[in-house]
Amino acid sequence: DGKIIGTMGMARDITERKKAEEELRRNEEKYRELTEEINDAIYTVDQDGNVTYISPVIEWLIGYSPSEMMGRSFAEFFYEEDLPRAMESFERTLSGHSTEGEYRFHIKSGEIRWMKSSNRPIFAGDRVVGARGTLTDITERKLAEIASEEARTRFEDLFETANELIITTDPEGWLLHVNKEVERFSGYSKKELIGQSILKIAYPEDVPKYIQFWKDILDGLTPRYHLRGFSKTGNISHLLASASVVKKDGKIVEIQYNAKDITEEKQAEEKLRESEKKYRTILENMTDGYFEVDIAGNFTFFNDSYCEILGYTKDEMMGMNNRQYMDKENARKVYQTFNKVYTTGKPARGFDGEVIRKDGTKRFVEASISLVRDSEDKPIGFRGVVRDTTDRKQMEAEKEEMEQRAQLA
Repeated sequence: DGKIIGTMGMARDITERKKAEEELRRNEEKYRELTEEINDAIYTVDQDGNVTYISPVIEWLIGYSPSEMMGRSFAEFFYEEDLPRAMESFERTLSGHSTEGEYRFHIKSGEIRWMKSSNRPIFAGDRVVGARGTLTDITERKLAEIASEEARTRFEDLFETANELIITTDPEGWLLHVNKEVERFSGYSKKELIGQSILKIAYPEDVPKYIQFWKDILDGLTPRYHLRGFSKTGNISHLLASASVVKKDGKIVEIQYNAKDITEEKQAEEKLRESEKKYRTILENMTDGYFEVDIAGNFTFFNDSYCEILGYTKDEMMGMNNRQYMDKENARKVYQTFNKVYTTGKPARGFDGEVIRKDGTKRFVEASISLVRDSEDKPIGFRGVVRDTTDRKQMEAEKEEMEQRAQLA
């Protein structure tokens, strides 16, 4: 009669399939966790060498995130000179063989680092559809190997042409190599130096500094030290030294010291200090006040005579601004004068004004102001000479008053 009297269907037990799918999901999660935890980067590429997967560790190794690399050709990241070898290895992998190689990679920061690449083919049936591999950072090992293999040639070429002192020692500080510049500096021959302690050329008073320098290097620091050297004939020279280590299998096997002879610079500095000392002595003995201020007008130097004019101590005056010892009108005149000197570069001479001493009394002064420039000719402040003209002003006023009285008499 067209009525529905029941239903008919089929049921299939899929419990086993679901269990298998769940087990696969768990295995994939474990695999992904493993790839994210190990220090090696794991990747897959298709037949064209384009990245189809790469673990997050890659960002720690070469600076690029997985999202920046996905879909890109792996060849983009190889150092150009190593790319032909890498492509040859990849072609061998596509032919069904596992391969390994050591190559240089471009790091996002611009550096070059060494990686070991291990590849296995990915099969779809009997056909290779890509490759799966790992990247291991071997930079330290490769650098140590290269340094060890090329050390003798590199040092011979470098030592004999360098204009600075180059010394290599073992980790304990015993001399292994020295260049001609060391012979010239120390007065010792290579034969006399090799096998000796580096302290042989150290100025005795600087031995503690040499030892601290050595300790800093072994602690992984990259220090720069000013050291004094002592020659065979007793001459004292100045050095600016830096150092680096050569490692093999993670251990320091050599220390390389590079030092520049800065004796002439130090002698020039000493002469400058002596000159400045004489200059300061002259300024301190002047009866007139002398001052130096920065661009904002704050004291950076002054002599005792200027302290006497203003009645402040040196501690009180250091950093003080002219507005603190002048009224508004005189401060305005000083600002205008400083601005003119700054703009034109020409000194202002015979500038008259008034200053207010610490005790509140006023004094007449006459000043000369000039611009101070640094070594690059950039204005950095002003200097000037100040003479207290109060007594002269009073005498001139008294003389004028007497002349006026005489005319009235």
